[in-house]
Amino acid sequence: MLIEVKNLVKEYSVGIFNKSGVKAVDKVNFCLRQGETLGLVGESGCGKSTVARLLLMLIQPTSGSVRFEGQELTGRSQAALLKFRREMQIVFQQPQQSLHPRLKIAESLAEPLQLYRLVKSKAEERERVRGLLDEVGLAEEHLERYPHELSGGQAQRVAIARALALKPKFIVADEPTSMLDVSVQAQILSLIKKLQQKHTIGLLFISHDLEVVQAVSDRVAVMHQGKLVETGSKQQIFLEPRHWYTKYLTGTILEMPSSLIREDARLVNQ
Repeated sequence: MLIEVKNLVKEYSVGIFNKSGVKAVDKVNFCLRQGETLGLVGESGCGKSTVARLLLMLIQPTSGSVRFEGQELTGRSQAALLKFRREMQIVFQQPQQSLHPRLKIAESLAEPLQLYRLVKSKAEERERVRGLLDEVGLAEEHLERYPHELSGGQAQRVAIARALALKPKFIVADEPTSMLDVSVQAQILSLIKKLQQKHTIGLLFISHDLEVVQAVSDRVAVMHQGKLVETGSKQQIFLEPRHWYTKYLTGTILEMPSSLIREDARLVNQ
């Protein structure tokens, strides 16, 4: 087992005097095995990206547990988390914004190698960086370019290469294709899946696009208003959904039952 999440909660206060707050993530439980792809799907604002940031300890949970290879991550200092960050990486939704605008691509890819002292010379660094770029299908000439000189698809390939630089065991792909053209989306999805299988990486793939999730995932978790309402194999989720919200997303039912909408609103307001 690579990732184990138990009763994960993230609560934000609303206003100065509101003590109860709003739960962006509410008692979420799931696990992820080495080499497995878990698709996390749900409408915008349901808490998917918050879950991603909680797993990587980019934000601290209000309560609950996140374990990586059996080791608890919550409550650790930034210094203590540094050794885990080498094993856990993220590919963001907007690649242009995740790359430093004043650094050439070669410098961006070399940064993680330098931080963890994984290369002993400039020649070795250059060779590693060149290999990373080749692995994501870009030419050596791209090393001397700046992010604004790349297309959206090229920038996302660089972001994927940077995530692979430290040879992680776990990657979060947070809507990695939503900002790309349809033709480029298919290329990036194929690349992510190929690299994930090649390196046996545990992948949390976050998207609101059901077709994309179905194409890349082994299992699927459905999120609604901060809660995981259903988790199962992609065959079960898409062919035999059990929860009414999953049925609505997959088109099994065309309208949300009004009684269930009112019940959801009551639970959210509690």
